[in-house]
Amino acid sequence: MKKIYHYTSASSLIGMLTHSQFWATDIAFLNDHKEHVHGYAAALAFIDQKIDSMVDPYKEVLIRFYETLRKFIEPNVLGRDTYVVSFAKDRDSISHWFSYCEKNQGYCICFDEDSFFDPSEKLEFATKYAIKFESVLYESSSFNERLEKILSRDVILEAIKKGIAAEDHGNAKEKDKSKSTILSQVIRDHHEHAPKRQLERIFNEIVFSCGAYKFEGFKHEVERRLVLSSKISRVDERYDYKESDVKFRERNGIIFPYVPVNFNRNSIQEIIIGPSGDFELRRAGLQKLLDKIGIVCKVTSSSTPLRFS
Repeated sequence: MKKIYHYTSASSLIGMLTHSQFWATDIAFLNDHKEHVHGYAAALAFIDQKIDSMVDPYKEVLIRFYETLRKFIEPNVLGRDTYVVSFAKDRDSISHWFSYCEKNQGYCICFDEDSFFDPSEKLEFATKYAIKFESVLYESSSFNERLEKILSRDVILEAIKKGIAAEDHGNAKEKDKSKSTILSQVIRDHHEHAPKRQLERIFNEIVFSCGAYKFEGFKHEVERRLVLSSKISRVDERYDYKESDVKFRERNGIIFPYVPVNFNRNSIQEIIIGPSGDFELRRAGLQKLLDKIGIVCKVTSSSTPLRFS
């Protein structure tokens, strides 16, 4: 079981539990105002480094693939509507009680990440969004290691092979082509559309990575987040913002775009009542709410020796 934690206030807790719903915030409206752009620039730099240092028997096809990625990375990373729900990896964290909860009003919900979505809900949601939980990275070396897993030489060559194989499978005249000649055929005939599905998979992984990369100053958050990225870019003629799921809320005079995300109530494992002097009263109220809604989970108190004045 992979446990993730969400720190919140009493009023927000009531709304979340009652409706079994989070509000995924537009990534451009998070506390790090350079999110996404930060990851986008780092991804471009990584690809440029790959191109500049390329020494490989398949150099031509690899560079062509990286250049294709570079050309379409902006409309796919910056051009998609991307939304985020933030969680923490740390249970009962003093810094999180201070940062995300009002005095004497904090609650921390523990979820089982693997069962966070009801299967039918996730399937329906996935028709519009690419969805993934990602651990947020705060150092360029770690971010580059993640990109290397997505964009390494072997991964790219395998993506091209699969793309060509898929194209050949539907073409009777090409069925006698041996797999050993696939890469040379790519170089010679420039199969630009064959790896399309593989490209989409790689683009999604880049989007998820860029959506989970922040400046090192936020390292104390130890964040794990749910990233939701629209499957249609704003440059696509099919894009229609008016028909999207986006809604709006207000905070401190700012209008925040968000997308409702339903979760599986059975994924809640525990609710921790934050530091305060009236635990029993808070526990009694929370338990009645849980009984009313029909949620069964542990209710515990923070062990943090923190006193709010």
